[in-house]
Amino acid sequence: MKHRRLTIWTTAHFAVDFGCFLVLFGSLKPAYAGTESAGLQTITLGFLLYNIVAFGLQAVIGQLCDENLKWRQWAGRGGILLVAAAMIPAMAASGLGIAWMAWLAMILAALGNAAFHVGAGRDVLVHSEGRMTDNGIFVSSGALGVGLGTMMGATGSLWVMFAEACLLCFLSIACGKCMTEDSLVSSHTDICPRFHIVKERSFLLAVGMLFFVVVLRAFAGANIPLAWKRTGLLVLLPSAASCLGKAAGGIAGDRFGAGHTGVLSLIVSLPLILYGGGNPVLSLMGILLFNMTMPVTLCALADLMPKNPGFAFGLTTLALLAGTAVTFFWAVPAHLTKLMLAVLILLSAFCIWLTVKKKEA
Repeated sequence: MKHRRLTIWTTAHFAVDFGCFLVLFGSLKPAYAGTESAGLQTITLGFLLYNIVAFGLQAVIGQLCDENLKWRQWAGRGGILLVAAAMIPAMAASGLGIAWMAWLAMILAALGNAAFHVGAGRDVLVHSEGRMTDNGIFVSSGALGVGLGTMMGATGSLWVMFAEACLLCFLSIACGKCMTEDSLVSSHTDICPRFHIVKERSFLLAVGMLFFVVVLRAFAGANIPLAWKRTGLLVLLPSAASCLGKAAGGIAGDRFGAGHTGVLSLIVSLPLILYGGGNPVLSLMGILLFNMTMPVTLCALADLMPKNPGFAFGLTTLALLAGTAVTFFWAVPAHLTKLMLAVLILLSAFCIWLTVKKKEA
């Protein structure tokens, strides 16, 4: 039952992120793509608004899930259905060229994204039995969904959107069966199991440093240089590397310790990211290692807030929003990119070293 639950949520995570980026690149972007600079500004505004809604609301929804059984029961499934509903105006926008339908699709997808991620993410946390592996596997599939959704959205295929809506509806039914088979009323689903990976630090200092690590990872990740040509299916390789890195981070955290995993993966990724940008193999290895910290920071924050796993999960996405929002307003000068990445990655490793245990004794 536990593995089936994780499998369904992980598959749904892929499908939800795939659907959201199918909307962004299949309906919103094409609606303004041919309207010069004003159109580019509109597209940028739309993408920024999507990020604010999708990532900014998760802490609020997470707290509601922590406090209310109905929210716990419906956030994940409801989010899936909202993204499925977004396919209808997205098809209208793509097929008929109705711009306001693209905005409606984007808002529905963003709301669905927010509800699903924190609803499903909270459920995985509280059923993980203190294992980072489950959480690494769950968060990993979203990266692949983003990459494939971006690629398929560019085709503008109405059949892809229709098939995606059907898949999401099926997954919502499957998730519903999991939620009823294991009652959410039982006490063990109200409190997150401890991961025992956080050092003795003041609560605010530990939360602040972990939040800061996620902000830095989001900003640095958006500025990783990739000089090799990405065409066709090669476009998916960075997403695949990110996916494998997040899953590997959870597995390695359980096997070798969260602190060792978080610090060493960042240190080893540094030269690969700085000097491997022209080589696909080296740069992809760097991206994989760079993303291994994601389940570490997520589980560490949940460790600090065992009674509020939903809020803890939402806090990580709020940090992602803070890190990515900067890129909409400021581009790092090319001659400073490597120096900036070196500083941010080393600073992230230092914060993890101060906050997270190497391995439980």
